[in-house]
Amino acid sequence: VAIFPVSAILHAVAVVKVGLFCLFKIVLYTFGIEYLREIFGEYHLILIIPGISIIYSGIKALQSDRLKLILAFSTINQLSTAIFAALLFSKAGLNAAIMQLLAHSTAKLTAFFAAGYIYLLTKRDKLTEIYSLYHQMPITTVILSISLLSLCGFPVLSGGVSKSYLMQALYIEQSPLAWIIFVASTILTLSYCGKVIYLLFQKQEYKMQKIHESKKHLIPTIMALSAIFVFPMLHNIVKKILDFIQ
Repeated sequence: VAIFPVSAILHAVAVVKVGLFCLFKIVLYTFGIEYLREIFGEYHLILIIPGISIIYSGIKALQSDRLKLILAFSTINQLSTAIFAALLFSKAGLNAAIMQLLAHSTAKLTAFFAAGYIYLLTKRDKLTEIYSLYHQMPITTVILSISLLSLCGFPVLSGGVSKSYLMQALYIEQSPLAWIIFVASTILTLSYCGKVIYLLFQKQEYKMQKIHESKKHLIPTIMALSAIFVFPMLHNIVKKILDFIQ
């Protein structure tokens, strides 16, 4: 219900990330990976808990007809994926979880800024209203699409880095249950993000008046977008910091 810039901060930086910080610290410092792995690691049945959240939020995002609601359910979906990675109770899983947290922040901040700018200029939020929007707001539409592709884990974007770390962790574990949840999550994310992108780039049915996109007002969105491309270049530095902490 908050305005778009506030939603961007809540979803990408504050509040929703606090739960992940607490969970990571409890796993790493309170109990320790080795102890938790000894209890839960054999069959990975604990992954069913984030798995339910991943699948439920993905389905709700797919069913939603409002862009802001899709982004909100996407946050649940993506952060549940980070919890899923942490509950592998391995060093690789914890690295993947933190990478997922950081990559999601870059993509979701960009997505909310772009969606907010669309709403500011057009007062449109429903999917039926953003049909063929590319022909009216090409710059903002492309930025929003890139952020959604990052959420899907597209290579060379921040989301692609986090997904590669998660796949490496899953490969080490060789858990059928974990792979099933990961594949279901990937399919759902591609579905709800793909639906939005598909509608944005549809061929216009009638001539639409182009909307002026002020470069001054696009500066915060472009800065957030740059993080999606910069993060893949810096992830090795982040990895070294994580190794030092662990």
